[in-house]
Order: sequence, then structure tokens, then C-alpha cells
Amino acid sequence: MGFDEDLNEARKIAVRETVNFLAEQKTVPMSREEAHSLTSIVGDCRVSQVVDIREGLHCMIPKSMFTKK
Repeated sequence: MGFDEDLNEARKIAVRETVNFLAEQKTVPMSREEAHSLTSIVGDCRVSQVVDIREGLHCMIPKSMFTKK
């Protein structure tokens, strides 16, 4: 999730946090570069809050990316 008064900054924060999460998790080890690529390709960032001064976004990665088919 990312929150800021500027929606573009909130998006940058949300993407950075998503990349950090993916790079640090141990279930499917990946480098920061791989995490960034995955976020860029399949990440779905949606607006979660625009009511208050601070605006928010959240990014989601489908769980199906981590399961065997």
C-alpha cells in the first residue's frame, strides 16, 4: 500500500513496497530485479482512498503466479 497527498507518489510507494515484499519473501526466492519485473508485468494497482487529504493505492499480485499448474 502507498499513501501520499499526490496520487502519483502514492503509486510509487505502493509499487516500491510490493517489490520489497516480493524480494524479501522466502516461498519463491527472487531478486529485486525479478520482483520489479513481476510487479510490472502482473501487478494490479488500484486506488483505495481519495476521500481525505492523503490518497492511497494498493498493488496486488495474483496468487496463481506462485502455484504449479
